[in-house]
Amino acid sequence: MQSTEIICRIVGYDLSKVTTDSRLKEVSVGSWAGLTTQEIKSSWPELIENANNYNWYFHSPDGESYDSVVNRGSEWLDSIRDKKKVIAVSHGLTGRIIRGTYQNLKHFL
Repeated sequence: MQSTEIICRIVGYDLSKVTTDSRLKEVSVGSWAGLTTQEIKSSWPELIENANNYNWYFHSPDGESYDSVVNRGSEWLDSIRDKKKVIAVSHGLTGRIIRGTYQNLKHFL
């Protein structure tokens, strides 16, 4: 919401007209939330071993799955299909997945 507030202030959009949607939230990493990647590597080395800068999120033993994020992103895209203009503000990985889903890409991590 902080980013949304900044954008609204700069473009002169009324913040009270902004709607939020939980489908745009960042990927949940479960018990890894708040930990550094170094802390995760030292506690779960086998889970993070062949991960890259993007897919490590989905290695968390109790976090959200990649398919779950794709599904909620797809649902959100379907819900805005008939709207003329939409500005979406989201976190990096969720935004990347939604853009890839929108473009019908098979692998976008």
